[in-house]
Amino acid sequence: MKAGYCCIGGILWVKNGDTLLLVDDTQRRSWTLRGDEAIAWELLCTGYRYEKLVRQLSLILALDETAAREHLQAMLHTWHQKGILQQNGAGS
Repeated sequence: MKAGYCCIGGILWVKNGDTLLLVDDTQRRSWTLRGDEAIAWELLCTGYRYEKLVRQLSLILALDETAAREHLQAMLHTWHQKGILQQNGAGS
């Protein structure tokens, strides 16, 4: 991964069971993440570096690391497109 990602500062999130509710109060938008997405978001926003996040997802989801990496990349791309994640330019 050439650039790292980070959660956008104005987005608050709260966990309710296996669901995360993300709220951007300034733009008055919200999103709900469940399952794999909720797991990955929480790990990312609590400071897991990319490779450790891949390893953790691999274990949690019972995927090999290549599949976990591809799955994570797809989620990161989706979140970036939705405007809830930004590239920070740092290598991971």
